[in-house]
Amino acid sequence: MEVIFSATTSHPNIEATIKDFIRTINSELAACNKFRKFCSSKWQNQPLPREIDTHNLTSDNYQSDDYHFSLSQDKILTLLTGDGLFLITLLGQNSETVYHQIVKKIYYDEISHYLKPFN
Repeated sequence: MEVIFSATTSHPNIEATIKDFIRTINSELAACNKFRKFCSSKWQNQPLPREIDTHNLTSDNYQSDDYHFSLSQDKILTLLTGDGLFLITLLGQNSETVYHQIVKKIYYDEISHYLKPFN
């Protein structure tokens, strides 16, 4: 028996939620298939899928993949334990844009432009 899940999602959060839910269902199906041998013959012969096929889960207006974000631990420790305590000034600016700019600056060792000493 095969179960195919088909959908087109308009937002990555929706896709992630669907995939997470299907992982839960697949885990339950695996447990059912494992313990089915302990059931009566009526239930042992009941067809169950091994897992739900999600190859037909597609994205609309974004590229779907398993992206990850990471920061350099050394850079963060240097930032937090440097000569002074620093605050990132975000007032009057779009925080998401500033966030991406800060990450870019951390990556290129030019973070000082976005920091100011806290006295």
